Amino acid sequence: SGVPPGRYRLRATLAGYRRAEVDAVVSGEGVEVALSLEPLLVRVAEAVTVTAQGEERRAFDVPESVSTMEADELSRDALRSTPEALQGVTGVFVQKTNHGGGSPFVRGLTGNQVLLMVDGVRLSNSTFRYGPNQYLNTVAPHSIERVEVVRGSGSTLYGSDAIGGVVNVLS
Repeated sequence: SGVPPGRYRLRATLAGYRRAEVDAVVSGEGVEVALSLEPLLVRVAEAVTVTAQGEERRAFDVPESVSTMEADELSRDALRSTPEALQGVTGVFVQKTNHGGGSPFVRGLTGNQVLLMVDGVRLSNSTFRYGPNQYLNTVAPHSIERVEVVRGSGSTLYGSDAIGGVVNVLS
């Protein structure tokens, strides 16, 4: 009631449910409308990735194995350092050398075989040392909006220093 007479289309959306729509014609007296939201059986991640293809695409549409961590996930973990953001990511092991340190191992490789980037700009390259390094510690954890990890095949797009994978920190 209280809605001016006319034709209306009502839409309802809620994460995890299919969008519902209904057309309604309101006369002078008003009208009662019921919407039913149907749960989705499979929820496909709507995450967007930049690192895997060098341009923004849905994570579901890229052939590479990509993991993304958003700012809300990272803030729940109360990170002391940026490498801690990678702990628990599939295919990534973080070697902690001290409280503030940590070197990511992606697919068993580290150092100059895992490319570290900040906003798409190289933080490390193939001239850096072979073993574990602490370069990711130079990125402030509170400045992170998203972290993208591409496991394998990064060397096709980024060169030989990405043979294990690519870690891109987006601020």
